[in-house]
Amino acid sequence: MKHATLLIINLERVYTMDKVNGLPVVFQHAFIAVHHDKILAAGCGHWQEYADKDTRILDGRGHIAVPGFIEVEAQLTPLEKRDSVRLQLEECMQYMHHGTLTLAHPALYPSLTAQPYIEITKTMSKQLPIVYPYVELGKKKRTYSGRFCISAAGKYPIHDQLSAAQLLGIAERYDSWQLLQALTCWPAQALNRKELGCIHIHAQADILLFAHSDIHALFHTLGAQHLSQVIKKGIRVFPNILIS
Repeated sequence: MKHATLLIINLERVYTMDKVNGLPVVFQHAFIAVHHDKILAAGCGHWQEYADKDTRILDGRGHIAVPGFIEVEAQLTPLEKRDSVRLQLEECMQYMHHGTLTLAHPALYPSLTAQPYIEITKTMSKQLPIVYPYVELGKKKRTYSGRFCISAAGKYPIHDQLSAAQLLGIAERYDSWQLLQALTCWPAQALNRKELGCIHIHAQADILLFAHSDIHALFHTLGAQHLSQVIKKGIRVFPNILIS
């Protein structure tokens, strides 16, 4: 039996992004076991069987876990601009500090593909509508009732999908479950990356921990100050301390 390289225990809720009979699968008082870059298990109950002497254990008490966010229309400084590599790295750090761990961009810049905290992938293969919150909020009613993706792109890019989605939540344009899907599993489907945007066995271990009780609180609080841990491919990339 494989043992976890990282175990996150005592989580208030784990949002798997799966559904059973049309209802979201959300584990309460749960754990996530990670083996290198993949999720080994997620659920409730005993986690001890996944641990050995080399397993790092993270106490997620008081936190929820959601998949890493996916930006389908990333805006990065073009290479022809002066100091472009430094600016691109800063932009990627800004995305990561707000929970976005995968960027879809037509140019796979070599300077970014080796970074451990972000992943650059090809643009959408399946076209889904994109909601730009700063445009959407100028309309009298919401635009879409089906699947869509949320992008922070625009004339003045902010590299912050989370705040963009939170503005839609605070304005009651979409419910919290729709917003979470539009940041995770729906863009993963559009990019044909089934291993992303979910928390279940064999999925890529891109995980965010927020100091909230549920996703309603997440999308009705503005800012990323409650983002406690960022895990990319099973590696804790931000911050570099354990939750106590």
